[in-house]
Amino acid sequence: MFYVLVMRSDKDKSSGNLLSLLTKINSQVSIKNYGAPEFENLVNENIKISTGSTVKTSETGRAVLESDSKTITVVDRNSEIVVDTQENNKTKIELESGNLWSRIKKVLGKGEYYEVQTTNAVATVRGTSFGVYYENGKTTIVVVEGQVALKIINPETGEQIGSEKIIEAGQKATVVTGQDFWIGPISDNDKETEWYKFNNPVVESTEPTVTVSPSSLITLAPRPTYTPTPTSLNQGGGGPSQGGGAFVSGSTRKLNFIEPEVIYGYSETNFTIVGENLSDAAQVFLGEFLIQSNVVNSQTIAASLTQEIPPGVYDVVVVFPDQEFLSLPKSLTLRY
Repeated sequence: MFYVLVMRSDKDKSSGNLLSLLTKINSQVSIKNYGAPEFENLVNENIKISTGSTVKTSETGRAVLESDSKTITVVDRNSEIVVDTQENNKTKIELESGNLWSRIKKVLGKGEYYEVQTTNAVATVRGTSFGVYYENGKTTIVVVEGQVALKIINPETGEQIGSEKIIEAGQKATVVTGQDFWIGPISDNDKETEWYKFNNPVVESTEPTVTVSPSSLITLAPRPTYTPTPTSLNQGGGGPSQGGGAFVSGSTRKLNFIEPEVIYGYSETNFTIVGENLSDAAQVFLGEFLIQSNVVNSQTIAASLTQEIPPGVYDVVVVFPDQEFLSLPKSLTLRY
């Protein structure tokens, strides 16, 4: 999956704590600062939060927490976390419920750590990509890269039970209160979950196919070859501000908007193009980069990044077999 993130934090002059950047990916995200009586909805795209803050997402919400300790935490839908510790190269997140996915961008040294703690487990890493899910006394840890050190915790006393366990890349561990823990391979069913796919998108090396309907796959052959240029992006069709491209007499095609308008290269690579009469779309470009796309129906095109593209603000361009193209100028922001 997946999402361009710029590490940003400042010192909180009153407490000495680092302020982490919380960015809303989509839908409702709420924040309760330390000592505040209740949650408040995150109105702006992002906000700086300090130690002790609680973040909660709705059934459709997602958020990204960035810190100077070179960590990125994606808070999944219907989840709640508490930022317990946020210092230089020291991060501790309490997962109250739901899912999160963490990426540590560098190997942490002695005295440095990143931890996720639930009621009955603590996962500690020094450079990896992993996810944690917690609900009703059950903790599941999925490790994609590196290693995670697992400590099993007594929920009542907070004391460690047994010795530390190591979860390797490609493995998952399950801890259930009052039962033995289990470590085994990540299953195919795990990889098919929306949570896993969102945070670990598959990069396809083949040329994208075009679908006319969900039940029928059609590959247009030959495909038109198109390279956007500053000149061509300003041709006909009402101009870029109206979604214009090369003029085709009688054309009823139209691009309206994309969703979301900001995607994050670490965790999200998918976005949707919404318009009219798009069934025969052949190619989609992000700026000058050809990207993977599939026509869902006449109003919707599903697109995703299949290569590393530099961060920035891009035009989204859709090309058709008759060489007409439509563009939405500066409509998508890519961050890492």
